[in-house]
Amino acid sequence: MRKSKTRNPYARFALLKNPFNSEGSDVSLLHVHQDADDVINELFFHTLYENGRRLLNIVGPHGIGKTERLLLIQDMAEKERAFSYYTRCSSDSLSTIRELIDHLTRRRLFMPRALKELRKTGKKLGKKPIDMKKLAKKIAKALDEIAPSFLLFDEIDTLRDRDELLTLLQEVLERSEKGVLIVTAGDARVDKGSRVELEPLTPREAELL
Repeated sequence: MRKSKTRNPYARFALLKNPFNSEGSDVSLLHVHQDADDVINELFFHTLYENGRRLLNIVGPHGIGKTERLLLIQDMAEKERAFSYYTRCSSDSLSTIRELIDHLTRRRLFMPRALKELRKTGKKLGKKPIDMKKLAKKIAKALDEIAPSFLLFDEIDTLRDRDELLTLLQEVLERSEKGVLIVTAGDARVDKGSRVELEPLTPREAELL
C-alpha cells in the first residue's frame, strides 16, 4: 500500500494540527488578555448581575481575534449557566433573524408564552412584509423570559443588508427590560452601539502566546 505523500504542514513544529484553531478545544487556553478584554468583561458582568443592556461591536482586521472574543463570551455564559447564542451570519438579515428565532424557540419543555408567540412569528417570516418594531418587541419579551442573554453575531460584514439587522438589534435592546448583551464582530466600523477595536499583540503579549 502506497503511503500518502501529503505532509502535515505543522510536523516541522512537532505539532499534529494548527494550535490556534479553536474548534473543538478550549479557546481560553491560547488567549492573551488585552485592554479590549477589560471592556468586554465589564459589559459581560454588568449584563449578568445588573440587567445591563448593550450592543457592542468588536472590530479589527482579519485574524486579529474577533471570533475568539465571541467564543470566550459564550464560554463565560455557559459557565454562569446563562443563555448564549453564537452564529456566523448568513447571507442576509432575514435568514440570520430566522435562525435566531429558531434557536430561541427550540424544543423547550415548558415554553413561556412570549416564546410561543415568537415561534409563531418566526414561521411567518418571509411570507409577508415584516414590521420590525413589532418583531423587535416580541424578541425582547422572549429574551426577558430567559435573561440574562448573550447574542453573538460573527462576520456581520458578510450580510448584504447589515444595517437592517443592526437596526432590529438596537430596537430589541430598547424594548428589553432585563439583561441582554448583543455583540457583533466584523472588519468594518458600524455606527450603532459601542465599539472596541482589537490591536495587534505587543512583543510581550506575543511572548505570552
